[in-house]
Amino acid sequence: MDNTSFSATEACTASPLRIEIDMAPRESLELDFSALDVYLREYSPRGLLDGFNHPLSSDTSSITSGNYSNSTAADQSSNESGSDVDMIEDEVLHISRKSKGAKAYRNKRKDEIAYLRDEVQGLQAELKALQFRSTRTRNKRTSDSTALVSSRTQQLWKQVARSQLDRLHRSEAENATLREMVAVQVLEAKNLRRILRRRARIEMMQEMFGAKGLKSLQKDTASNDSRVFQTLLHDVDEMFVEIDNLFATKGMDQLPCSGFSRETNLEIANGVFYEMRQKRELPFDMQSTANAVWECFRLLGLANLQGVGSSSAVFNVHPNIMEEDGDTIRSSFFAVISGVGDLEGTYNEKVVRRYKDSHRSVFICRVVSKPKFKHGNRGAPTTSSAQVVLEESADDVNTTVMKVYFSAERETPAAKDDPATVLAFAAWDELVPRIPVDIETILLDNICRASATPA
Repeated sequence: MDNTSFSATEACTASPLRIEIDMAPRESLELDFSALDVYLREYSPRGLLDGFNHPLSSDTSSITSGNYSNSTAADQSSNESGSDVDMIEDEVLHISRKSKGAKAYRNKRKDEIAYLRDEVQGLQAELKALQFRSTRTRNKRTSDSTALVSSRTQQLWKQVARSQLDRLHRSEAENATLREMVAVQVLEAKNLRRILRRRARIEMMQEMFGAKGLKSLQKDTASNDSRVFQTLLHDVDEMFVEIDNLFATKGMDQLPCSGFSRETNLEIANGVFYEMRQKRELPFDMQSTANAVWECFRLLGLANLQGVGSSSAVFNVHPNIMEEDGDTIRSSFFAVISGVGDLEGTYNEKVVRRYKDSHRSVFICRVVSKPKFKHGNRGAPTTSSAQVVLEESADDVNTTVMKVYFSAERETPAAKDDPATVLAFAAWDELVPRIPVDIETILLDNICRASATPA
């Protein structure tokens, strides 16, 4: 009994102390559960159930207490019934104490739990308040520091912004100036392109017509045409005297009336190195044919040539002097040549003279060609002659027999790789066979013009 009451009393009295201890440091509830465990071990489940099933009211307790006191006083004299009474009293007291202790402990535990809950809620509220104040303080400090930093750097950033704005304005002004300059440059480039195109066209035209090389030939050519013309006319007169012997020697009467005969000999240093013979019958009278031959010799050598021979050479002819006096023609012309090495062209001096007999007409054309190269170099001059004899056909008065003898000669040998000689051969091969054809063309044109002219 003493141990039991002491344990219960200790458990009951220990709870408030534990509550105070727990309230001060707000530790865990493990001590309360340990006290409850001690209480349950000290009291048996049956006793607890008996105490809970037979609760004692305050009146009952007082009556019982009175009975105990009376019975104790009455039974002190009797030794037989004393032990039974003591046992009953102890049992009743034990049950009463157990019931009161359990109720008191339950009430105290509820109060403790409620109190602890209130404390927890209060502490949580205080914690939230502290957290709110801490957050507000931290935000205030941050805003204050930001305000301090902003106030320190605001002026610097304004200066940076102003400088960058000034730089932007300067850059825009420079860009505008550069755009204007670029527009001017584009306009100048267009004008320059237009000028270059015009110059290219001019150069192409000059190249086509030989105007560029003409200036060089004119600069390097000496003006001694009159003396050369006199020499050529003297040679023509001598050739006329010997023309019958020449034609007989060359067998001109035995030639067929179609095609031509060509002979060359480049090994000849002084004399004729190129010959071509032709014979044709033309269905035109002597007078008309003679006029056509005269017109053909006037234009001989003045035609432009392209792609002479197998080369890419181009001949552009520019007349210089043209004089006609009765039966004599004196002329000079420049032949600008491109596409043949360093050869720039030739300067040509030509004389034409015609002779008339009762039964024939003789035409002799003699040309001196002086090649000129770049850097002022000169080549060996070449003299070419074209002799034409017109005779009436024995079978028909309106048919004319035309004999053409062409020859080229030189006084000094030319170099083996002289481009002028090779090119001259190609030009003669193209021009000389065309003489009869050109005469026929002139005759036909005259007939057409005569028929077109009203009577």
